[in-house]
Amino acid sequence: MRLLWKGLSSYTVIGVANTLIHWQIFFPLSLVFGFLYSRYVVFRERDQ
Repeated sequence: MRLLWKGLSSYTVIGVANTLIHWQIFFPLSLVFGFLYSRYVVFRERDQ
């Protein structure tokens, strides 16, 4: 049982670290691209 818990805890740490790394990368990227796309839509509609 102890070996199973040790393996499970290492998978949990790796999963949490993986999640945090992905959020730190993709959340700012999605904000930047969302902002750029919204500016593109606003200026495209304004120029028509």
